[in-house]
Amino acid sequence: MKKSTVTAEVWVVWVSEGIMGFIHGQISPISEIYIPSERIAFNVDNGHINCFKPDRSRYTGKKLHDEQPKSKKVYEIEIPVASVKAMKQYFAAADALKGIKGWASKVMKKADKDIEKMKLDRWSRWDPSQSVTVSSD
Repeated sequence: MKKSTVTAEVWVVWVSEGIMGFIHGQISPISEIYIPSERIAFNVDNGHINCFKPDRSRYTGKKLHDEQPKSKKVYEIEIPVASVKAMKQYFAAADALKGIKGWASKVMKKADKDIEKMKLDRWSRWDPSQSVTVSSD
């Protein structure tokens, strides 16, 4: 019989809004759930789930900054296998979307050049008949 749950760990980790906050010790604790067997982690912030593949050092309890408290494993829980599968599908979709970046950036560069060519002076109004159609070729 297949197991319907996967063991996960609940951690308290310390985060900052950016590098300047980190440097100046502006850090806050958050709870994260880490799934060691899959190397996937997630947290919920303001109603949004943040799912990511953490750096190996994130859940070691080591300090990254002198003023920073250590991350701490609080306890283990069991989460549904279906949730783990959904996260794996999320990562597969994200990887597939990365393929769009290459051709999309080429299209956007061409569109920017075309728009620059047809740039209107600031006193005229935009005319939809002057729009440019750009293909992904």
